Amino acid sequence: MFETTRHIDEPLFAFERIEKQASSSQIRWLAIVELLILTYLLGYVSGARVFPITIAGLAIFSGVSPWRLRLHKPLQLWLYAVITIGFVLYYFLSPVQILIEDPLFFPAQTHLIARILISICLVTLFLKHDRDRPPIWLAGMGAVCLPFAVNLPLGYSDHHTLLYGIIAYVGVMALYGNEWRRRRVALSRRHRWPRAIALFATLSTSLLIGAGSAYALQRYEKNIEYYLEELLGYDSRAVRPGFTIGNRLNDVSNWKTAKADELALRVFSESPPGYLRGVVFDTYQSPRRNESLTVWTGQEGSSVLHRMEPPRGLPISKLHGQLYSVVDDSQGPWSTMEVWPLNPQGLFLFAPLETAYVAVNTGHVVREYHGTLRASELQSHAGYTLFTTQSTPQQELSDTRRHLSTRVEPDTSPRIKQLADELFADCETTEEKIHRVQQWFRTNFEYQLGIDVPRRADPLTYFLTEGRKAHCEFFATGTALLLRLADVPTRYVAGYVAVERNDLGGFWIARNKDVHAWVEAYDDAQQRWVIVESTPEAGIPQPRTASQLSQSMDTISLLWVRLRNLIRNEGFRNIFQYLWKIAWSIPGMVALTLALAIPFLLRNRQLKPWTRHREDAHLKSMHAILSKLDKRTKEHYRERQADETLMQFTSELRSNEHDLAWSNSLADCYDLYRTLRFRSQTGPEAVEQLEKALSRVPMSEHSGVKPHSLNAPMTSQ
Repeated sequence: MFETTRHIDEPLFAFERIEKQASSSQIRWLAIVELLILTYLLGYVSGARVFPITIAGLAIFSGVSPWRLRLHKPLQLWLYAVITIGFVLYYFLSPVQILIEDPLFFPAQTHLIARILISICLVTLFLKHDRDRPPIWLAGMGAVCLPFAVNLPLGYSDHHTLLYGIIAYVGVMALYGNEWRRRRVALSRRHRWPRAIALFATLSTSLLIGAGSAYALQRYEKNIEYYLEELLGYDSRAVRPGFTIGNRLNDVSNWKTAKADELALRVFSESPPGYLRGVVFDTYQSPRRNESLTVWTGQEGSSVLHRMEPPRGLPISKLHGQLYSVVDDSQGPWSTMEVWPLNPQGLFLFAPLETAYVAVNTGHVVREYHGTLRASELQSHAGYTLFTTQSTPQQELSDTRRHLSTRVEPDTSPRIKQLADELFADCETTEEKIHRVQQWFRTNFEYQLGIDVPRRADPLTYFLTEGRKAHCEFFATGTALLLRLADVPTRYVAGYVAVERNDLGGFWIARNKDVHAWVEAYDDAQQRWVIVESTPEAGIPQPRTASQLSQSMDTISLLWVRLRNLIRNEGFRNIFQYLWKIAWSIPGMVALTLALAIPFLLRNRQLKPWTRHREDAHLKSMHAILSKLDKRTKEHYRERQADETLMQFTSELRSNEHDLAWSNSLADCYDLYRTLRFRSQTGPEAVEQLEKALSRVPMSEHSGVKPHSLNAPMTSQ
């Protein structure tokens, strides 16, 4: 518990000039050296310059400046909380790219934590402490910050720099703790040498343990990471989506089940975007020797696309950013497709096979060996624009590419070869072979997530000959190999199938469950690549529409993302134009109507609220008294009819000659109630008058008389 009491005249905070002391100065400079080492390591690993240099300059200034800020403990905690919240907000407003190949603990997040801890240490140096000594916990916070600051895979030569920096930090931290404690405990001369020897032995042992741990961490990094994943219940190998340099036979299916309904892409297009390519592979290796072996890999090779001016006929109004040509000599007309990835996956630009041009706001575009696209940099939640043609562009297949696309393993199972010979026995053209393999899979196989392969059996051979049930990776791999055995060039593709429509926002959606694997085959007759889909219909994402609430929330989220990107890329220059466009959209008009109507509704509801509530409460009391009158009349005389007015009923009561006193008293109560209601007197005085009148009503002499109408409903006036 922190002490929160203070003198009544003592301010919450103040700047004070401190008289320097030799002992406190040594401790302070040791703390500053610790902070300098941390900032150097963070800058060296992350490549940042501004933040480390700024922190280093301010840390040195705190050592030479005599001024300190005096804050009470609660305000110090609030200051630390504000620093943390500020960095987190900055991180989300200016997000960085996270690659799929990143380890369990992403460097972006760990470096954010390191910056928060370093900033807290720096601010602590400017705060006033007892004897102007920084607190002892400063060393511990730096030790916690150290692993977060150096979390990034580096080359072998860089490990020595990090190792020396870590050893230096541990040494300074030990000196800091020793100096801090020595100033508190005065030892006699005879105890100093044994204590110094013990401290030296402890420090040497700590350095040896630290160096050995660093070496072990470097050598067994993956083993430690897998152990931590298992301990935390996280398996990066199981949820890797396959948008990397390799693909296994369960990557896509695992990604389908990991947060299946989470949004992946938003696409603005007049027609369904359909198949959006992410990665393409051309080499298959059987995993039977090692089930964790990557079975699909791709030919390495890429080229940087050059910027170009828009060709004639390209819809310039929909062009945002720099334009790059994907294919040569593309002929229009072109359709526009604007893609907004929610979490850029390894900087891949998901695009259909018919893409001719691409436009991005930042960086440049790289075309991979098989025509897939990657961006050099892509901010989270930033969109890119695609221009597509009606058909796949024609291209002549070189001998090298044909060899890559028809290559099969020499030890491919004879059963698969025999199956291919029987399947394509009477097929002559590529189109016939494609149609035959599609029909064969859809007729004889079923789709299911997961497949149980017997031990030591080749997964693909078992699937094609005995399994009959599997997920899309098996159908795509089986299709590719069967067509290759029939001399048809094929390649394996992984990406998204976007067919979900958001009618409210006017865009299409691809979720994690829409990730898919399919095949592209080269048709020699057409001289172009065509999509081959052999997965049964149950395994292909189908057109659907989300609920109205889900569409509304997603549309509002997208509007905010686009507004934020507009401000980031173009400042406030076009902000009013964008807001005007939003105002004329359906969500904008609904929001504008509510914004105008709600103040009037609130004003009307808040008009004399207490008076209305009091009147309602008193009127309710008067209705209760009227019910008592009706009940007493019903018990001793008769029930008041629904179509009978109070005036008519009181006249009848006064004409009752059997119990005149009782009848006149009740009639007086009814007349009083009618008079008060007619004059709109429903306050507490009126209620009190009715209660007194009711209390003066005597008991009836004919209490056993049966009411005339027991079923007639009562009425209140």
